[in-house]
Amino acid sequence: MIKIISNNKFNYLYIIMMIVCGVILYDFVQNKTGFSYIDEILALIIFIRYFLNSKYTTDSNNFIKCFIVFIFYLFYSLLFPNNVIPAIWNDFFIQIKPYIVFFCTYNLNFELTQKQRKKICKLCILLSIFFLIPIGIAGINSELMTSFGGYSRFATMSIILGITYYYASEKNNKSLLITFTIWTIGLLSYRSKMYGFYAGAIGIFILWNNKNFYRKNILSIKSIIIVCLIATMILIVGWQKISYYFIQGTQAENTFARPLMYQGAIMILKDHPFLGTGFGSYATYASALYYSPLYHKYGLYLNPEVGNGLFISDTYFPALAQFGLLGITIFILFWIYLIKEAIKYYKINHNIKLLKMIILIVLCIFIESVADSTFTQNRGMAIMMLLAMFLTEQKQLIQKLHK
Repeated sequence: MIKIISNNKFNYLYIIMMIVCGVILYDFVQNKTGFSYIDEILALIIFIRYFLNSKYTTDSNNFIKCFIVFIFYLFYSLLFPNNVIPAIWNDFFIQIKPYIVFFCTYNLNFELTQKQRKKICKLCILLSIFFLIPIGIAGINSELMTSFGGYSRFATMSIILGITYYYASEKNNKSLLITFTIWTIGLLSYRSKMYGFYAGAIGIFILWNNKNFYRKNILSIKSIIIVCLIATMILIVGWQKISYYFIQGTQAENTFARPLMYQGAIMILKDHPFLGTGFGSYATYASALYYSPLYHKYGLYLNPEVGNGLFISDTYFPALAQFGLLGITIFILFWIYLIKEAIKYYKINHNIKLLKMIILIVLCIFIESVADSTFTQNRGMAIMMLLAMFLTEQKQLIQKLHK
């Protein structure tokens, strides 16, 4: 089916599968059946589709470079292991998933018909009405909220549904109003990161003037002021949680797991500065599942949370210590590459709406990565798919202008 199905039909069905099965129902299915491989299946499906249908382009070359980096770190991890072999392989597949989905989506040049776009918009609205609203009203401590993954997952559901709706919509004022309505439902999660995302969305889409965004290859003065204002808004709405984890948490008798993961990451980088400790060794699901020896080496096991394997993979940035300064540099360069691509396309097509959403998605990923491992989970895959789709739409708009 993957081989013979038309491009538009595959794109349409894949987006629906990712949103419905990979986001909305993912935790519900896992909680009820124990089945947790939906995201792996979705990553495999799009990789096979890419392998069978893609043409070699510059973007394919970037995918190959990314794959080479992961293979290099895999061999490094196997040659100089800091955990058991199953942990290394497990973490390798988890870490590479979001990049597979991003590059495959980007290289497949995702495109939908107007009819398919309208159906996806209707689906997002229906999912918001029949899933998000009842779950949000039930409350953060309700059994319904828990069965769908808890308030953190609920917040991300809202973000992803809103972004998906905006992608498929006409991107006018009405579309933006509906998008913000979907995001507003997510505020019922009472999560600081949701407030931070919402503040960022307001700053980027409402306060940021569409005119004079760019002048002579640099941000305009007004744009710089707005960036500072957005950053301040995010810090203000998220300050309670930032203070709780990274100030009060470090001063408590037993440091909370999240700030402790950051402290441990610094210690690891001091001892393994260049290449880090490899896959499955620190601050990841695999390092908790196959309890990493590093937690004993650095005395982190003395913490009651880390000692019991709790909240070890509840944040993403500390996991970068696995790859050392080289890996961190490559990670940063990847995001610089994406932003530069988006700005390059904007300077040609002048579509500020697409650029704004791309910036917001990147901001969302970074906010989530401070105190959650969303990036490497099913929801991270969906967000990376959407990021690739918006970048693709920028390219397609340029192609239409040149026809």
